[in-house]
Parts: sequence; C-alpha cells; structure tokens
Amino acid sequence: MEFYLNDMRDQAFHSLMYKVSRLLIFLPVVFIGVALVAKSSWTTSKTVTVALTPTPIITFTPTPTVPEAISIDLKGPVQCQYTETDATMSASLKDSQVLFNIQGYGKDASLLLKGDCVYKWEAQTTEGIKTCGVGKYVTMFGPILKSGTMTDKVFSTASSYMGIEEKKLRTLMKSCQSATISSNMFAIPTKVSFKATTF
Repeated sequence: MEFYLNDMRDQAFHSLMYKVSRLLIFLPVVFIGVALVAKSSWTTSKTVTVALTPTPIITFTPTPTVPEAISIDLKGPVQCQYTETDATMSASLKDSQVLFNIQGYGKDASLLLKGDCVYKWEAQTTEGIKTCGVGKYVTMFGPILKSGTMTDKVFSTASSYMGIEEKKLRTLMKSCQSATISSNMFAIPTKVSFKATTF
C-alpha cells in the first residue's frame, strides 16, 4: 500500500506539474497577446491632417531715393560754383545776403538778395526788376536751409524764380564751401534802373 500511495502522490505531483508547466507556457503567451492588443489600441490614434499653405513671398519695393540733405548757413561766408560745358553758375552768401550769377543758356544774369529786396538784372542792360517784402521769407527760409530739411517744393519755387533747372540748383548748392568774400560784392549796381514788382 505504501507503494500505491507513493504512486498516487507521484501521479498527483506529475499532474500538478503538468498543469503548472502548461500554465507557465501559456501565461506569458497570453500576457504578450494582451500587451500587443493593448499597445495597438493605444497607438491607434486619429490621423491629423495639416493643410500646408505655401510660404508667402515678401517682395520689397525700394523706397524712392531721398535727395541728399543740403545744409547752408545764410550767415556764410560761403561760395558755390557749378560749371558744365555751356554754362557757369555761382552763388556767394554772407550775412544773409546772396549774389547769384549765371552765364550760359543764352543769358548772363544776376540775382541779388539784400535786406528785404531781391534785385534781378542781365548784364549789358540798364534795366532790372526789384521785388521787396521778401525779408520775412528769408527769415523763415534761413533756418530750413541751415537744417538741411529743404523740401522739393522750395527747390522747385527757387529754381523757377531763378530760371534754372532744379537739378542744377541742387548741384550748385552741394558745391558750397566756406570762403573769404568781400562785402563789396553785394553792392546794388548803380548803372541799372530797377522796376518795382510784387512777389
């Protein structure tokens, strides 16, 4: 009987070991299967579609060129000179007096700003034009000219009054340099009779 009991215990033990071994083999397979199913359900996500738009192209339009600032003090003394093949222009400034001469373009003319009046005459003539009441404009114009903030409108008006192109007036003014200038240069010509006009 003892043999029989040992045999039964061995069979029970073998049966238990058989079940445990099957469980040990199938349990990891089940865990791996569950893990794979769980992982696939976690990684399955909604696909987000992003609509890509092309990058905008920014083009730069060059800004219009701003004319170089021209700064001149009417107190001076300053001498300006501009020469080209068929003309010469010069300007002399001292103590808010200005003498402008032009030779060429079919004329030989002068313009003198002295005090409150502007005198305009041509060489070899005995008549000229005198315009008074400009002192207040010179008072306003002086600081603008000195600061270098003269507008295109001012250049346009000045060049029109002087009878020269605006571009040439700008070139003349850019040439200005300090110089020794005699006050006699600004004398009103005595041989010219000036007719009064309004500004």
